[in-house]
Amino acid sequence: MTIAPLSPIGHVAGATLPRQAAGYTALGSLPAPGQHQATYAFDKDDSRMAVATLWGDPTYQGTPLGGDRWYAQSRCGTLDKIDERTQTACVTPLVDGVLTVVGTTAQTPEELAALANALVAALP
Repeated sequence: MTIAPLSPIGHVAGATLPRQAAGYTALGSLPAPGQHQATYAFDKDDSRMAVATLWGDPTYQGTPLGGDRWYAQSRCGTLDKIDERTQTACVTPLVDGVLTVVGTTAQTPEELAALANALVAALP
């Protein structure tokens, strides 16, 4: 897709992330109301991780990603190097916030988009 789709409907405040989404399993406790972060790992490879963070601040919808592309509702691309590692990320604008899923170099934007889109579908 080259044209941004409409923002998906979702709610950030008090969101409970699913225990499993798109082949990923939550590590540790699921977020409590008011806590908006959960770490996910690919079931078959614990080194491939993604952190899903929900923000209530709509200003983050302008998060820049170089060479980004749309995958369903998620805009994906490569982040600047963090700790000498290149990371990929998907940003999914919600009607009342932004969902960002950050992965490692082992994950493709398509994989991260699948996770981000599954999380959006599971939000209350």
